[in-house]
Amino acid sequence: MSFLGLRRGPKVAPGALDAPVLLHIGIPKSATTALQSSLAAARDDLARHGILYPDLDGRINHHQLATQLLGRKHAAWNPSGDSTAQLDQLRELAAAEGIERVVLSSELLAEVDHAEAKRVIQQLGKHVEVLVTLRSLPQLLPSSWQQGASAGHQVPFEQWLEEVLRDPERLDLRPLMSMRGDDGHTLISRWASLVGARRVTLLIPDPEDRSSVFHQAEQLLSLPESFLPTYSSNTSLTFSQSEFARLTGQAARRGLSSFERVQLIQQGLGNGMKKGAGDGGARTALPDWALDRAQAAARRLADAARSAKVTVVGDLADLELAGKTSDTRYEQPTSLPLTVVTDGLEGLFSRARQAPFVIDDALRPVDRPRRIAPDLELAVGTFTVAPLCAAGSAGLGEALLASRRRLQKAGVRTAVATRTGAARRTRLEVLPPMPETATPVEPGEQARTWVPVEPATVTVRRAYQAHLLRGGRDSWESFTGAFDARTLLAERDWEAVTSQLRALGARGQVSVVRADGTAALVTLAGDLEAATGLPADALVRAVRTSPEAALLSAPQLALLRAFNERTWREQRGVHYVRLATHGMVPSLLATGLSDDTPLQLVGELADAAAGFDARVAEALSAAGVDLPPASPASSASSPDNVADVPMTDAVAAARGMVGIARVAARRARENEA
Repeated sequence: MSFLGLRRGPKVAPGALDAPVLLHIGIPKSATTALQSSLAAARDDLARHGILYPDLDGRINHHQLATQLLGRKHAAWNPSGDSTAQLDQLRELAAAEGIERVVLSSELLAEVDHAEAKRVIQQLGKHVEVLVTLRSLPQLLPSSWQQGASAGHQVPFEQWLEEVLRDPERLDLRPLMSMRGDDGHTLISRWASLVGARRVTLLIPDPEDRSSVFHQAEQLLSLPESFLPTYSSNTSLTFSQSEFARLTGQAARRGLSSFERVQLIQQGLGNGMKKGAGDGGARTALPDWALDRAQAAARRLADAARSAKVTVVGDLADLELAGKTSDTRYEQPTSLPLTVVTDGLEGLFSRARQAPFVIDDALRPVDRPRRIAPDLELAVGTFTVAPLCAAGSAGLGEALLASRRRLQKAGVRTAVATRTGAARRTRLEVLPPMPETATPVEPGEQARTWVPVEPATVTVRRAYQAHLLRGGRDSWESFTGAFDARTLLAERDWEAVTSQLRALGARGQVSVVRADGTAALVTLAGDLEAATGLPADALVRAVRTSPEAALLSAPQLALLRAFNERTWREQRGVHYVRLATHGMVPSLLATGLSDDTPLQLVGELADAAAGFDARVAEALSAAGVDLPPASPASSASSPDNVADVPMTDAVAAARGMVGIARVAARRARENEA
C-alpha cells in the first residue's frame, strides 16, 4: 500500500500542490483524533522520511484548512469566506526540499457533498488519494450522536436514531452527515468518482487491537513498524453529560454562532466534564430496537465498498459488529450530580475568560426587567413599602433600584429611604426597616402601604446568598455558625414600631404580608403593579431577576458555592462579575423555580431568630394589625446536603454564562472595529 498516482482527478486549480497528497477525511469517531495526535507528534520524524504532516495553526488536525478549501465562512478561521491563507502556507511548506508526500487530515471533509469534494480536490492537486477510516456502525451511531450533543446541537438520542435509520439500506443516514446521500452518492462513491476507486482506501481498525490503526497507517505510508506513537481515542461524555450539553445548546441557541457554540459548549462545558472527577453515569449505547436496522445499513455500506472496488484495509464484516447494546429507553435526565455540573461550569468559565470572549466590562445581566412603555394611565398617589425585618428591605428596595430608570421613564417617581415630598404624582417608595416616617400625604391623595414581614431565618438566608454572590465559598453551616446572633437581638424601639404601624393605618390602607420567600415577593410586586396602574410584569420581573430580591433555592445555593470553590481567587475581577453574577445567577433566577423551603438554623442563632419573630408579632398585635398565617411548615433543609442539581438549574446556569459570553464576544469585535 502506497501512493499510487495513477489516475488524474478533476481539473486542478492554478497553484495546486505538485506533491502527492493523502487526504484523510475520517469519518468522525473512528479513531481519527488518535491518528491525528500520532501524526502530529511524529511530524519531525515524518519529515525525515519525506512526508509533510503540516503544522498550519498549532492544531493536530487541518480543520481550518478544510474550512478555507470549502469556502465556508467561520468566525475565526474564515471570516470573509474566501481566505486562502492556509492553502498558501501549505504550498510554501510542500515546496520545501525533500518533501515527497503530503498528509492532511480533517473529518470535516467526510460531511461534504459531491460539489464540495470536487472543489477540495481541485485545489490540492493532480495526485490526491483519499483515506476513509470507518468502524462498526452500531458502535459508531451512539458516539456520533454524543459528538453532536456535546456541541449543543442535537435532538434527543432515540429521536435522532429514528431519523438516521428510517431507511437504512438507502445509505442516506442524515442527520448523520458523514453518511449523507442527498447528492446521489455514498461516502465511498463520492470520492471514488473524483479520484478513482484505486485511490480511495477504506481503513477499518481491528476492534480487538486499538493500536491497529497506527500499524495500518504505517503500512499505508511505507513507514517502519512501530514508527508512529500510539494514542488513545477521545474520552467521550456519558449520556447524562451529553444531555446537559445538548440542552444547554438548545437553551442558548438564539444568536449563538456555530463557532461560539463549539468553543463554549463543546470545548468549555464538555471538556470541563471530561476532565472532571464527577460521576456522569453510564455511556450511551445503541438501544436494542435499533440494532437490526444499524446492521442492515452496515451491510449495505460494505456492499457499496465492494461494488466501488476501493482498497479495503481491515475486515468489512467488522462494520456490523453489535458491540454493547441496551434495553434502556433514553429519556432526558431530571437531575445531575452536583460535581458533574460544577465540572462543566468550571470548564465553561475557563473558556469564556479567553479570546474572543474577553472584555474588560461586566456587562448587564442576561436576564433583567423589560422596558416599560411611556404615557401610561397611572394611579395618582403615594404607594409605600414599609418592611418589617431584621435588616435590609426584604429585597424590595433592591428590586426597586433595579427598575428605577425604567419606572421614571414611565412616569413613576421612585424613592428608596428618602423623605422628599411627592404631591399629586405617582410615587412608589420603599422605606428602610421600621421605625421610619413615611412621606406625608396631601389631602385627597391616595395612599396605600404594604408591610412585608420577613422572618429572621429569611434575613439570614439573604445574608448567606449575598456572601455567595460576592464570590464567597463558606458552607451554610460555617456561615451560620459565625453569624453574630446579636444582629437579630439588637435593641429596637418596638413602641415606635407599633406607633408607626398605627400612623400608616391612619394615613391609608395598610396590607401586611408575610415575606417568607420569592413567591410572596412576587405576589406583592403584582399587587403594586395593579395599584399603581403599571403593566403586568413591570415589577414582578424585577423581583424575579434581582439576586438581592429573589431567593436562590437550596440546590442553586449549593451550585453557586461549589462553583465559587472551583474558581476561587482572592480578588474577584470583572470576569467573575460578568459570567457568574450577571450571567449564571440571573439565569438561575429566571427559571422561576426558586424554592422557599426554609433553611435550617440551630443553637443560639435559631433562638435569636425566634426571639425577633416573636417581637414582631407582639408589635403587630399591639398595633391591631393581623399577620397572615404562615404556610404549612415544611422540613428545613440545608444547601450543604445537596448532592444532585435539577437539570433545569444546571442548564440555566450554563445558559447564562454562554449568553453573556456571546455578548462579550460581540462587544469585543465592536471595540476592535
